[in-house]
Amino acid sequence: MNLDPLEYSSEESLQLVTMPILLLGLETEVSEWRPFLEGIEEAVFCCSDSNEALLVLEECEKLGTPVGLVVVVGRQWTGQVGEAIERIRTKANEYSRQIFVACEEWSQAELYASVEAGVNTHFEYPWDWGLIERKTRRALSVASQATELQSQKQQAEVELMQHKQSIVHHDLWRLDLRSRSVEFSQNFRKLSGFSESEVQGNLDECLTLIHPLDLSRLSKALSGSDWRALPEELNFEFRLRHRNGGWRWVLMRGRLERDEQGDPVAISGSHTDITEAKTIDPITGLANRFQFEDWLEDNLHADGLSLAVFLVGIDRYSMIRDSLGQAVGDQLLRLASERLNSSLNGGLKQNGEWILARLNEEEFAIAMPGIEDETDGRAVAELIQGCLEKGIWLQGNELFVSTSVGFVLREDRKHADEVWRDAEIALRLARSGGGNRVVLFDHSMREDVLQQMALENDLKRAIEQWEFEIYYQPKVDLVNKRIIGFEALLRWRHPVKGVIPPNQFIPLAESTGLIIPIGIRTVREACETIRDWQEEFPQRQPLEVSVNLSVRQFQDRHLIEDIRKILDETRIIPSTLQFEVTESVLVSDPEQALEIVKELRRIGVGLKIDDFGTGYSSLSYLHRLPFDTLKIDRSFITTMGDDHAAFEIVRAIILLAGSLGLQVVAEGIETQIQADELRSLGCGFGQGYLFAPPLTKEAARRMLEAQTVRSEG
Repeated sequence: MNLDPLEYSSEESLQLVTMPILLLGLETEVSEWRPFLEGIEEAVFCCSDSNEALLVLEECEKLGTPVGLVVVVGRQWTGQVGEAIERIRTKANEYSRQIFVACEEWSQAELYASVEAGVNTHFEYPWDWGLIERKTRRALSVASQATELQSQKQQAEVELMQHKQSIVHHDLWRLDLRSRSVEFSQNFRKLSGFSESEVQGNLDECLTLIHPLDLSRLSKALSGSDWRALPEELNFEFRLRHRNGGWRWVLMRGRLERDEQGDPVAISGSHTDITEAKTIDPITGLANRFQFEDWLEDNLHADGLSLAVFLVGIDRYSMIRDSLGQAVGDQLLRLASERLNSSLNGGLKQNGEWILARLNEEEFAIAMPGIEDETDGRAVAELIQGCLEKGIWLQGNELFVSTSVGFVLREDRKHADEVWRDAEIALRLARSGGGNRVVLFDHSMREDVLQQMALENDLKRAIEQWEFEIYYQPKVDLVNKRIIGFEALLRWRHPVKGVIPPNQFIPLAESTGLIIPIGIRTVREACETIRDWQEEFPQRQPLEVSVNLSVRQFQDRHLIEDIRKILDETRIIPSTLQFEVTESVLVSDPEQALEIVKELRRIGVGLKIDDFGTGYSSLSYLHRLPFDTLKIDRSFITTMGDDHAAFEIVRAIILLAGSLGLQVVAEGIETQIQADELRSLGCGFGQGYLFAPPLTKEAARRMLEAQTVRSEG
């Protein structure tokens, strides 16, 4: 039985939207309802009484993922069911959130009573699951649209309030250019806190109230003698010292006044108090960088005050925002700020006031008085990490985020820029190597970071001038010992420092994102080279080339498009281009890795798991990810002759690969005994110094030439 007037034109018109469903079972089982609803929306919360249901509604609102639909199941319409509906509807007060009620049977009076209580749709036994599914999807879609409209409405109200405040806070002033005197209205006295007797209106006296960082720009415009050089209109933002010692942000607008001869005689205009707009982060409501810097500078003037500054970065925030959208990214920042504020308020007993601010896209700053040593500082850092590592529900997605924390103790530092510099160095080191670390600054780090910065600048120049050279290490068939392909390995020839090993510049390229332009050009050059060799040295199975792909490259949304373009332009057979990825790529974000790997397979390129068996376990992904080759890490190959455990691991990997229909390549083969042992175990291919080290392009070509001569002879 259905009182909902909505008509359904087609299944395609019903949009599935991710919003949780609240399933309330009153004096009846919901075992058949829960799996049915989970097939429509993964997040289904089951309750057995109205108190529990109200708690779920409240918690979902706090987490930024409001319940989109309430489904109540009971044997019949009773006073208990009616009371539960009224409580839920009163709490929600939101008719875009629909309520379904399913009872075994209904009377006409019960239907009228339920409508008065706020029920949108009714079902009776036997359940029409197809109808229920369509209505459920429609209700979730309506709720999602209403939630989005409500968010837009709130944003518009905030902007309107800010506009009204800016109008209220307008204040007039006039500067006489000949007498260098300034006239203010009474509102300006309130803004600065100074009376007429304290600041009488002399221009030079007024300039002493401007923040030192803003003063040079403003005084250059207003304190010169050649007023004819002034622009017709002035717009300037600066910080004005209040009588209580704090700072107010002011937007100054002015226009020149001229006499009959056209010479400037005065500037008149308005002041607007923009302190809130300039010092409050609009997304989280926290202090922003300006307010944090002012707070820090003021407190560093207090001699003997122990203080620590913590910089907190949300790891992989950009990937979360790009994958789930800017709205989800903003909601994550809001929830993170709430958790930080709550945890620091409830978990610490600090000396004096502290401040929490959002600095930029995904970084927060905390200045905490009363922190005297590393032990105290690490306790705060662990509290910060702990409050953010718990799961966060955002629009139906449960996110687990990690954070990197760099902190610095005040010690003998007197100025904010010194604290900033060292805290940023600590955060940079905490984020290196994947993040999720806590790092306390020490003075040795400064030199290390300066060296890293110099190396980063050199790396950028190296990309522009392409100081890189690709070496090629042969991959050999262990049965007939013929070269079947090469692995492309990058070397950097620095014009001053000589050859820089990959383990020194590849991690830096990863952390800075420079690996993306380096990697794609490496792929292009390797494809051009293998195309030339395929034409010069034709064989039944064309030569192939392998190139490494890193975690950072997997996050590049242009990766697939760039590879397609290279294949089209070089015209090589796609399957002769092989990409090698480490297990860390697979476990860092399995779902994203699965999508990218599938797309690469659609292109037709080959895929290898590199360094298999080290550091992580990808066994749970092997049956899902369409790889064609496993590469056994050299650490097992070099010890398999002396270490029985290493031998058994190698044997197990080869058996596993065989059962999954995958090829096996052993890397790091240095002796003929190792090659013979691997061949006997069923390993088909290998590479290592037994066959050849990484070779220059010309040296690798000569090996192919020699192989061709032997074959013809």
